[in-house]
Amino acid sequence: MKKKRTYLFVLAGILLVVSLTAFGTGQSASTSGKNAVDVEQNIVDKNIESASNDFNDLVKTKLFHKEQDSYTLFYRYPFLDTSKNTSYHAFNDYITNTYLNLDNSIKDLLNGDKSSCDIGYNHSERLKRLVDYKIYAFDNDILSVLLYKSNQYEDETQFSYLFKTLNFDVNTGNFISFDSIFKPNSELQVLNLINNTLETKVSLDEKYEECWLITPEIFIKFKDNFVLDSETVKFYFDDCTMCPVYSGNYFIEISRQELLEFSKAKT
Repeated sequence: MKKKRTYLFVLAGILLVVSLTAFGTGQSASTSGKNAVDVEQNIVDKNIESASNDFNDLVKTKLFHKEQDSYTLFYRYPFLDTSKNTSYHAFNDYITNTYLNLDNSIKDLLNGDKSSCDIGYNHSERLKRLVDYKIYAFDNDILSVLLYKSNQYEDETQFSYLFKTLNFDVNTGNFISFDSIFKPNSELQVLNLINNTLETKVSLDEKYEECWLITPEIFIKFKDNFVLDSETVKFYFDDCTMCPVYSGNYFIEISRQELLEFSKAKT
C-alpha cells in the first residue's frame, strides 16, 4: 500500500510542476492551443492526436492563483473565444460560476468538504487545491473536455481527485448529457457494460484488484461524467467510487460499438 501511495504522490507532483511551470511563464490570460492540451497523461491515459486542430483557435487557457495563510489555489481552466460564437458564453459561464465558483471552493477547503474520501486522511492547517483540464477530443463539432481538481494537505503525500466532464456542441452551444446520446431508461444496461469491463480488469490487472463494482445509485450520480470521441466513451468517477484512493484508477472506457444498441442516432 505504501508503494502505491508513493506512486500516486509522484503523479500528483508532476501535475503540480506542470501547472506551476505554465503559471511561471507569465501567461496570465491564455496559452497556445498546443499547451492547452499539455496536462498529466497518467490521469487521462490518452494522448490526443485529433484529426483537426481547430480547437487551437477556439480554446484558450486561463490561470488563477491565490495564496492565503490557510490555503493555496491554482486553477488552470479552458475558456472559449466568444468572438467566434456568442453561444460559447454558456460554456464559459458554467466554468466560472458553477465549476470553479471561488467562494464555494474556498469554503469546501476550509471545511474539509470534498477533500478526501480516505478515512485515514489527517487534516492540517494549510490546504492546496489544483484545477487542470484536458481536451479529450474535438470530433464532429463536439468539444469533449475533462476537468479535474486535486486536493492536498500540505503535510500529506496523498492527493485526492475529483472529476467533471463537459461535452459541448460548438454549433448549437448546448451541453451533451447521458440522456442526449443514450436511449431513455438505458442506465442499467450501460452500467452492466461498465461493471463487466471492471470485473475483467479486477481479474486480470493487479492495479484493479482492490476495486469494486459500481452501484446503480453511484452511476446515476456520475452518468453525465463521460468524455467521448468517434470510437469510445470513457466514464470518469471520483476517488473511492469504484477503487480506493491510492489505486489511481478513475475511469472505465467502453467502445462506441458496444454501446450502439443503447445509443440514439450517432452524436
